[in-house]
Parts: sequence; C-alpha cells; structure tokens
Amino acid sequence: MKARAARFWIATAVGTLAIAACNRNAPRQGAERSTGRISDMALLSWRPDGRLVVARKDRVGGGDSWTGTCDSAGLYILARSGQVEEWRTGESLCGAIGAASPSLSLSPDLTRLAYAHLWQDGAIHMLDLSRLADTVLAERCLPYEGVPSWSPDGRRIAFAMGCSQPEKTARLHVMELDRGRVRSLGEPREGGADGTSSWAPDGAHLALDRGSPPWHSDVLVVDVRTGSRQRLTSGFQPAWSPSGEWIAFERWDSTGAAYPSVWVVRPDGRDERRLVGLTPVERVPAAGRVWTGPLVWSPDATTLAVVRLSGVWTVRLDSPRLVPFVRVRSRSE
Repeated sequence: MKARAARFWIATAVGTLAIAACNRNAPRQGAERSTGRISDMALLSWRPDGRLVVARKDRVGGGDSWTGTCDSAGLYILARSGQVEEWRTGESLCGAIGAASPSLSLSPDLTRLAYAHLWQDGAIHMLDLSRLADTVLAERCLPYEGVPSWSPDGRRIAFAMGCSQPEKTARLHVMELDRGRVRSLGEPREGGADGTSSWAPDGAHLALDRGSPPWHSDVLVVDVRTGSRQRLTSGFQPAWSPSGEWIAFERWDSTGAAYPSVWVVRPDGRDERRLVGLTPVERVPAAGRVWTGPLVWSPDATTLAVVRLSGVWTVRLDSPRLVPFVRVRSRSE
C-alpha cells in the first residue's frame, strides 16, 4: 500500500484523538477536501519502532452530530515528526471505525480490531484486518461505552455486560475466542458498574475501573481464574504496563480541573504517585472538561502516551513532565 505523508494538527474530542491534514504547499486531502473539518482519531497502540497506531474516521456536520465518510477513514501510523503513514483502509474498516470510536482496541499482534458498536447497544465485534471480515462476538446486555480489552496472547477478550442482574449493572466478563465461551468474573457489588479493563502481561489478572467514571470510580485488580477482587485506589481507565510493574490510571484531582491527572501504582497498591497534572501549555476548552481517552504504554514500559487538547504527549516514569509527541498549532499560526 502506498504510504501517505502529511503534517497534522492534533486535538481531542470526547475520548478521541483528532488529527487534520495541514500541508501548506499542497491542497487539503481526505476529510479536509470534502468537509473542511478536523477528523476524529482514536489512539490504539505504541509500536516497537516508536510510532503510534491511530484510527481515523472522517467527520461531517456541526456540534455533536456527524456522518461518517470513507475518504480517508482507516488505521494510520503516527510519528513524532507529525508524519502519518496510511496503514489499513477499506469500506469495512471505515464502517467499523465509524461505529466504534472511541470504543475500539487493537490485538497485540496488530491483526484484529475489537470494538463496541455504538449503534447496536454496544455489541462487541471483531474485524480481521487481513480479510476485512467482521464477526459479532456478543450482542446483548452491553454498556454503550464499553471497550473490549485483549489478553496479551490475543486469545481472550474482556468486556463488561450485565443483563443477568435485576438492575442491569454491568460486570466484567472474559470471552475465549477459540471456543466462544463467556465467563463472568465475580458478582458486582453496590457502588456502580464494571467498566474499562486492562490485562496484566501474564494474563492472570486484570486491572479494572468500577463505579461511575470519571468522578466516582475505583481501580481494582481482578484474578482471572477466581474472580476475586482487590481495590487499589480511586481513579479510572487503568493501563497495566508491559513489564507488569505498574498500573497507570487517571484521576480528577479537583472538580475545577480541565483534565485528569496521570497516576501510577504498583499492582499490590504500593508506591502510588502522580506523574503529571494540568500544565501551563494546556488550553481549557470553552465546553469545559474533556474526557481524554485511554493511556498507552511504550513497549519498554518506561513511558506513557496521553492525549490532551493541544496534542499527543508522553511522560516518562523517571521524569514526570509532559513532553510533546505531536503538538497542535494555534489557529493564528
């Protein structure tokens, strides 16, 4: 597939990463050619070569309404230079991304895309990227905003569902893909529903947020075999490091903050600390707080990628400050 390269502006919508083409010496391409608007993007994975995998869907319309088009929707590779390489495109992929963003995740071997279909009550789908064949894995009793989570070996998917409960409270389940068997991981307790999960590298445990994210939620560790749970701290959107040593998560430190802070904690609850909060370079949007989407670890487990309104940033564990991966230009530039 022929690679495309262009300079990009970065911005965030609710739970998404948005990128728009910005090549001063060339006509606008893709969504910019047909819509003149920023396109929605979701941050998916950090590759061993240091580049990020993102999913792009075109955006048409104003406000919160949009209609997907397939001019340039697909999976792209984002480099620190701001260059973007087209990786996977196609009508089936366009439909999946348009229906899922930001509720989608890429398998560890980068061959399959799992997503929660926002127009089918959160039905969990799996798209084979080589054949562009879409399979429905689960289609009942799923939360609208559910995000499936891949096990490190790519053989299982964790997600929340809950119609067996009288009040339809979502609880964590694991599906074995080769057999299609779905198993519940423990009974939910009062205080909200199970939400986003992230696998430990050994596949034996899951980090889970439970409650009513983002304001009233806890981070727990769940034993995949027994379903037993241990509360670690308050927060949401946990991400287990590839080394297994840390669980990153986000937390609102104050009700007046524009963005959540990034924290880490050991899987046993020790050494909890904040890495970064709101920095002077951040610009608070007129609409107020922004849901920033999941944290993504580097393959060597030393660095986290995080989305903010002004771009994609990284923060190292040994140097807790935000460093731009890709920055946004202001409209006056």
